[in-house]
Amino acid sequence: MSINVNSLKDYFSNTISYNKSENYLAGEILKGFEIDNSDKLYRFGQYIKYKTDDVFDLGQTMSKLDYTLYTGEGDCEDFTRAYVVLLKKMKLTAFYWLMWTDRNYDNGHAIPLFIDENGFLTALNYTNYYKCTSIKLTLNDYLNENQNFQNAFNSIRSKLAQEYQDFFVNVIVQTDSNEMPMKVNDVPYVVNNVDIEYITHPMDRTLVLTYINNMNLNRNISLSDFTVPIIASVIVLTIINFLRR
Repeated sequence: MSINVNSLKDYFSNTISYNKSENYLAGEILKGFEIDNSDKLYRFGQYIKYKTDDVFDLGQTMSKLDYTLYTGEGDCEDFTRAYVVLLKKMKLTAFYWLMWTDRNYDNGHAIPLFIDENGFLTALNYTNYYKCTSIKLTLNDYLNENQNFQNAFNSIRSKLAQEYQDFFVNVIVQTDSNEMPMKVNDVPYVVNNVDIEYITHPMDRTLVLTYINNMNLNRNISLSDFTVPIIASVIVLTIINFLRR
């Protein structure tokens, strides 16, 4: 199966939602989480607790922003849709980066790819940023599939392969205002060693409790959210005390 707009329609239309306006909620989230630029977008990602669909084919469910917000859960495509909707609300150019280990399309991943406020191509993998700061881009660079866009993308792809996982099949999808695919770009892969700015933030819900309180989402906080941070802190303190002896 070749990846094109038609073959992706099921992936984007098989959604779960509370029928709330994504555009309206995006504005509320940006205010509630105090996100005034894309470098702070990870805050919403810290709120979402990872929960897999346990399937990776194109027929899996994609949660709309309202469902992800109110449940506080999601997997890679749910993170991606949420980020893309929020980025578009911020008037930034954003895409879906879909990738698979092979052309059986049964083991894959999704992350948002966007052009930030400074014109830098950036990928956001959960709460980790990959930013190509050596090449400035516009939407036309993507639409024309020119060399600048390909170089920036392949630089990010090379870094993602080192830090996360290498995926053989990669497509970039531009969507309309209803988040349905309009254009699919299959970028030829050439290893590119251009330096990438890599910024990592922990996926820890306890770090965004203030913003969760702002939006009355406390119902999605459970004791388990605090267990790992507490255990990690105890381990670190134990090691420090041991080294001081």
